[in-house]
Amino acid sequence: ALLLGLCLQAWDPVLGETSSPLSTNGTLVVRAEEAEEDGSRRAIYLTGRVEIQAPMWAARGKSATLYGDPADPRSVVMEGAPASVKVLRSKDGVLVEAAGKYLEYWRDRDALRLRGEAVVQDGERVIRGDSMTYYIETKRYSVGGKGRVKVVAEP
Repeated sequence: ALLLGLCLQAWDPVLGETSSPLSTNGTLVVRAEEAEEDGSRRAIYLTGRVEIQAPMWAARGKSATLYGDPADPRSVVMEGAPASVKVLRSKDGVLVEAAGKYLEYWRDRDALRLRGEAVVQDGERVIRGDSMTYYIETKRYSVGGKGRVKVVAEP
């Protein structure tokens, strides 16, 4: 059984995409074609057009795994073409957006790890690279991988 506060919904092709990226009622809402709970690992495996909406963050991808309390997961791992996440930074209310073929969002550390055409947009600053770790609250990052790295910042 899923815990109170988590609303797991099957993908509805009629409703399609949601209108708001963040949940407004304090509930974590998950949409996917399939879901499987693994109580021994405290994980929920999601596949097929995964959408997650929470009060301070939202994510999309082809597949995802939620780790920790299902109603308030400590981390999320997603894959897609691309997988994406939006996080509302608590100290200034800026929406940080990130995407990559592989994405890890460590909510307990306010950090993102991206691989495969990774991009983060934080306000006017855009960072691109093959792989990246980005710390949301401190705005610190490390970028690497194949090819070049590109950072664009407003003066």
